[in-house]
Amino acid sequence: MATLRQGEPVTTRRVLGFALGLGGCLVLLSPWDAGRVDPLGAAACIAAALCYAVSFVYMARYLTPRDLTPTVLSAAQLIAATGWTALALAPDRGPLPAFEPRPWLALLVLGVLGTGAAYVLSYALLRASGAATASTVTYLFPVVSIAFGAAFLAEPATAAMLLGTTVILTGVALSRRRPATVRTGSTGKD
Repeated sequence: MATLRQGEPVTTRRVLGFALGLGGCLVLLSPWDAGRVDPLGAAACIAAALCYAVSFVYMARYLTPRDLTPTVLSAAQLIAATGWTALALAPDRGPLPAFEPRPWLALLVLGVLGTGAAYVLSYALLRASGAATASTVTYLFPVVSIAFGAAFLAEPATAAMLLGTTVILTGVALSRRRPATVRTGSTGKD
């Protein structure tokens, strides 16, 4: 258990916050309204969520204690991921994609501004707050997706989406809230 906690206290409020965040994600995604759910796709989503959880604990335990900046840590991780991706794609003998500048520019912008900046911020947050607190950021992805979809793509915001967003934000707030400190009043006068 100490390996998972990383020195962060496991409190009832924090566990409730994590459970509410997960419940809010379920309400937001509403898999019961999807008709037939692909079991392989559902298993892939669960595996991805577990990988996020394990990665935060791993990064907090083995990477952030090193005397390296968040930028160096995230660059090393993304370079390693690029290498693993190249190895995974090597057996594919399909035709090479045609070079068109717009998709490569989009890839560069998303890679640097999206993924690169997110990893730098994640490492900084891990170092400042710990794995459990930093991991609550992942609950905000669906909330931001819903907000951007409504704001920029005119997607409808359903009651389930609003309820799920409220439950997620409540869970994140509960899991991040620090307990009140008790002050021992000493004025220095006798």
